[in-house]
This record gives sequence, C-alpha cells and structure tokens, in this order.
Amino acid sequence: MPNHAIGARSLRDRGVDLVAIADIDEQRARGAAEEFGARHWDTGYRALLARDDVHVVSLCLPHHLHREVAIAAARAGKHVLCEKPLALDVAEADAMIAAARQAGVQLGVIFQHRWDPPFQRLRRAVERQAFGRVLLGHVFHRCRNLTAPEFRDAWREHGKTVGGGVIMMQTIHFLDILLWCLGPVESVTARVDALVLKRDVEDTGSAVLRFRGGAIGSVVTTEAIETDRISRIEVHGTTGSAVWENSAWVRWETAPGHVEEPLPDDEPRLSEAERTRLLFGTGHVKQIADFVDRVRRGLPPSVTAEDGRHATAVIRAMYESSETGRTVAVR
Repeated sequence: MPNHAIGARSLRDRGVDLVAIADIDEQRARGAAEEFGARHWDTGYRALLARDDVHVVSLCLPHHLHREVAIAAARAGKHVLCEKPLALDVAEADAMIAAARQAGVQLGVIFQHRWDPPFQRLRRAVERQAFGRVLLGHVFHRCRNLTAPEFRDAWREHGKTVGGGVIMMQTIHFLDILLWCLGPVESVTARVDALVLKRDVEDTGSAVLRFRGGAIGSVVTTEAIETDRISRIEVHGTTGSAVWENSAWVRWETAPGHVEEPLPDDEPRLSEAERTRLLFGTGHVKQIADFVDRVRRGLPPSVTAEDGRHATAVIRAMYESSETGRTVAVR
C-alpha cells in the first residue's frame, strides 16, 4: 500500500530506512521497491522476517492473512503495525495479542483517521466535556460500490477472507472514531444484509450500540447506492453537539465558557507527488511516525491491538445480532 511505504520513507531524516518490500507478485514487489526506494524485495514474507536489519513490519495484506503473518513477525522479534481490521474475529485478535506479548514486541493497528484534525478536535472536546455529558453518538456512511481497481480483489468479496462487507471494510473507520471518543461498547442490536450486491457479505446495515459509559449510539451504512458519498459523525451531549459531514463541521455547539486550544501542526513534509499517491490523506504517514517514535521510547502504540480487537468485537457482535435477532454482549 503506497501510504505505508511513503510513511516509512518520510522518516529518513529520523534514521528510519525502508529496508524491504514483500509481495507474492514478483513484478509488483520489484516495482514497489524501485518506486519507494526499498533496498530489497521478495515474493515471500519469511525471507524478510529473517533479516536482522528489519525491526518493524507493516502489514498491508488481505484480512485473512493478518493473523498468520503478525504472529510469525512477532515470533521473529519484529514490532508489527497491522492494517485494519486487526483480525477476522476476536479469537484471531487474541492469538495475535498473545504472540506479541510473549515475544515482547509492540502490536498496533491502523486507524489513521484518529490523526485527522477534525477528529483530534472532537476527541479533545469530548475529553474536556465541551458537550456536557454525552448522550448520543451516530455514524452514517453511504457510498457507491465503485472502488478503484486495486480494491476489487476477489478476497474482498467473500466472508471467509474479508470478514465482512461495508461495515468491516469501510464503516469501521468511522465506528473507530466513535469508540475513541465515547469509549467501549457494552452491547449491540443490529440488522445487516446483502440487499443489492451479489456476495456473501453485507452491503447495508444498521445497529444500535450501548456504550459502557451509558451513552447510546447508532451506525447506519450502505454501499449499494448510486448517489454521492456521504460520511457523517455526530456527538450530542447535555450542553452541546458536534456534527461532521464529509470534510467539514456543519454544527459545533459547545458549553458556555469552553475554550479551545489550537491543535499542533503535525503535517508531514511530503512532496506533491507523494501527496498525490496517498489515499485518504496524511493520516497513515502521521500514525506510522507515531508508531516508530513510541517503539523507540518503549511505549505502547497510540492505537493498541486491544483497540483493534474491540472494534472487531463490536462488528462481530453486529453480525451475530443480525443472525440471531437478539441483543449481543460485546466480549
């Protein structure tokens, strides 16, 4: 994934070297190494894990391969930064976490939108009770199923390899922002289905979340439409509200007397060509820099494997609730 390679390459002035890239397709492996300046490439990941000059492994793999490669990397003594979702299910996530703990390495998961300025602002405001006691949180995401060619791999169409549909693939990013701001979820009631797209994972779904802190949340999503994309996050409290849609705040009401401090300017120094190659903004680059910094200082990642496990647990609870017709506790 270009975002990960550009993120590693952006840290050259901090003593970070993009050592190697692995891909089962030899042409892609060689091409990526040449494009991003990696010194080595291989068609198998085990050769890279055997290298003494590799200290951190960035996993950009189909979801069903996360567990296998993350555990192998941990046992090889490598820190691991894994693309979302951390795993297909909670059991896989627990196995990955156990392997990292046993090896004494860090395991983090990519949720790059936590580094987007609007959501940094939202998190800080909720922490400072700018909206009073939070009562409601809402995610709405709709989009066309017209993704770029590189995202149309066959593994993305089957539950055994992708783990889920629009919720696991896309809406998970906005769900994570809600979890980050409102805390862990206690239980879920949901209904999901493949209403239009012919595949064995959902294209549409809706869920009600009960947060452990008492707030109530909702997630509504579909990728089976033919109109423009809308992504919305809402937080409503006793003394204020925040509503973000697509790229801007459409409502920001805080309690009287709340004073906002400016966010730090942490935009990475990238060339125009690098920015053009990035998908989803500079969040990946910022998170990779943060992960490397915290590994060097012996600190856990800002987005922990446990964060990734909980997001997966919430989504699996949605699927179980839809199948059984019952409210499901998040474990």
